[in-house]
Amino acid sequence: MGSPEISAAVLSALAREHEIACVISNPDKPRGRSGELQPTAVSAVALSHGWPLHRPVTLKDGGMEGVLQAHDLDLFFVFAYGRILPPSIFELPRHGSVNLHASILPEFRGASPIQASLLAGAKVTGWTLQKIAPDLDAGDILATREVNVDLQDRALELTQKLMPAGISLSLECLRNLEALLKSATPQDHARATFCKKITRESARIDWAASAFEIHNLVRAYFPSPVAWTTLGGKNAKILRTMPQELALKSTSPGQIWQEKDRLFVCTGSGWIEILEVQLEGKKALPAADFLKGFRGPPAFV
Repeated sequence: MGSPEISAAVLSALAREHEIACVISNPDKPRGRSGELQPTAVSAVALSHGWPLHRPVTLKDGGMEGVLQAHDLDLFFVFAYGRILPPSIFELPRHGSVNLHASILPEFRGASPIQASLLAGAKVTGWTLQKIAPDLDAGDILATREVNVDLQDRALELTQKLMPAGISLSLECLRNLEALLKSATPQDHARATFCKKITRESARIDWAASAFEIHNLVRAYFPSPVAWTTLGGKNAKILRTMPQELALKSTSPGQIWQEKDRLFVCTGSGWIEILEVQLEGKKALPAADFLKGFRGPPAFV
């Protein structure tokens, strides 16, 4: 069960060692200017291999239970499906259902753990393979795998870094599944943290925050929805940054300081360097190119 590209990569890896009895993904959605219905990345992989594919609108009305029982399933493997499974579904297979989650549970339960780990400034994140339980990401843990996070990693780079470890963990666990299911460890629910829903407003930069908080927000929301601010009443996307220690007197948050071909902004605590920016209606530019002939307002708002 899954939907996006990262889930399709895991599906392809699992298929190298296991029989895919069926695939479940989200319904096709209209995309592009034509509005033509397009399958999810997971559906596309299933269609290319000729695997039985189901794209239910809901799993809660009981309509899929008989369909899935007919497949005589050993296990549901779930990754980035985007829906909470009812017990009538996740208890169907012989060995139940497992979920691959992109954090070290019980931290960052929910749909956006990679972004949440970056927002929190985590230096280590990783993967958890868990049994599926009625509550969100609260199932017993089969295994975990840690991955280091660099200060320059954005959600794009961190996802790319995480994927090999997630695939490796999944294949290793499925080779030893029955033993791991018997020795699964309950989570410490008192330590649980949860991801917030991501909206465009979530990605708006508050220049009164610290340089590191702003840097983490920029990292978390690239490539989507992308951190943004305004300059002279127009939107400006901030694509890449780095906190800097500068021997400059702090001014008001958002104030711009230009030093040759480098662009710095004062924050509520410290200075941050803008490495790449995209003004409304323009293409993304390195700061050096952005500053050529820049005569704009002296501050981001």
